[in-house]
Amino acid sequence: MKEKLQEYALLAEILSATAVVASLIFVGFQVQQQSEETALNTRAIETAAYQDLISQIGLINTLVIENGDFAKIRRMGLTGEDFNNPGDRSRFIAYVNLVVRHGDMAYRQYSQGLVSEEDLKSVLTPLTQMIPASEVFRNRWIGLVPGLNPEYVKYMEQLIESDT
Repeated sequence: MKEKLQEYALLAEILSATAVVASLIFVGFQVQQQSEETALNTRAIETAAYQDLISQIGLINTLVIENGDFAKIRRMGLTGEDFNNPGDRSRFIAYVNLVVRHGDMAYRQYSQGLVSEEDLKSVLTPLTQMIPASEVFRNRWIGLVPGLNPEYVKYMEQLIESDT
């Protein structure tokens, strides 16, 4: 009888060990699946953030594409021509504010890890080209700097310097 009990005890130990190994394998598969899901969710969030930035660029460009009057104002502001009236200058300044704030949002998404540096540079390229090209744009940029994220300003200034 004692031998039979020892056999049962040994069998119970083997079954317990097998159950522990099976549980660990199951937990390992669950962890792997959750990691894959997390990676997919992260990529989806990154893609959505970049897609939103591109959509905003499209909306900004629509201002110029669909409004010939504004396209002329934008050209005047970027080339240094005199504005026809104070209202035109105000519209261009509002445009500059919009573009600079868009860059600020792009930088924020980059600093949060939502967009890559490559995507950030792509989004900021028009801005880094307009700031040094237009005195009005540059002066407005300087006026906005105190209210902007200092890291964004530093990053932009480095990009501008590297482009020149």
